[in-house]
Amino acid sequence: MNNSRFNQALATLSPNDAQALTNALGNQSFSGQIPASVIAPIQTQPEALPQWLNFAAKFAITPVSNFNVGALVIGHSGAAYIGANMEFAGQALSQSVHGEQSAINNAWLHGETGISQLFVNASPCGHCRQFIREIAQPHQLQVYVLGKDQIAFTKLLPDSFGPDDLGNKFALFEQPLQTFTGAIQSPLIDEIVKHANASYAPYTGYYHAIGLITSDERLFVGRYAENVAYNPSLPALQSALSQLRFSGYDIIDIKRSILAHKTEQKINMAEHYLSLLKQLNSLNLDLVKLT
Repeated sequence: MNNSRFNQALATLSPNDAQALTNALGNQSFSGQIPASVIAPIQTQPEALPQWLNFAAKFAITPVSNFNVGALVIGHSGAAYIGANMEFAGQALSQSVHGEQSAINNAWLHGETGISQLFVNASPCGHCRQFIREIAQPHQLQVYVLGKDQIAFTKLLPDSFGPDDLGNKFALFEQPLQTFTGAIQSPLIDEIVKHANASYAPYTGYYHAIGLITSDERLFVGRYAENVAYNPSLPALQSALSQLRFSGYDIIDIKRSILAHKTEQKINMAEHYLSLLKQLNSLNLDLVKLT
């Protein structure tokens, strides 16, 4: 896959940083992760921050607002993860993915156990602040908005409503793994089920993940990330689509989609996902029950 979107983003970086990122990736394709060795200068050179947010914003897809958000989070491993907003023309605004959601989802899918810093080119909206509240140890998170002073996340969302208010002891990034198995088993299905077991649905029990298979047989899996305030939850389909574009693919490249889900719970999003997939690319949705 020739990732022209990545090449356009790379052009926003200084020659030295662009070369450092290219060298660090080697023969691996870009997936939205920036190695710690490349991103470390952000910690000591604030003047280097804008270019990395411009880099992230190049992955935004904004046919509705035409407002590109670039975000970056630093995981506990020291690696960084980009995020960018994603909108769908002709669809409900609720289908959109916010830049901060995208970055947090990116870190989560890459196996991080938490994030310590968030950088973004515009102040997080209320929806995003509530989504951020769901992560583990939000009181330790530092937020950097372009052109403004560093601020603790707790000052952005004082007197907040969080997981503990509904009796949830395990926030996003520290949730226990589930032990479901798929009613159908194969290496492909097993990989999607593995992600479903790592999904986060403490309020409804609707654990699930979606796998998107491209025409060249690449698999992109997104997990459901629920929120204590419900509406800011990140659907599994949007989780997968957000990752798909970092690697240079578009919706038209998807040939098959599979949902592995725990049925007979408080909610069921299968029809919601199918409706969007049909409108985006005339796709069907294969269903696999978790038991």
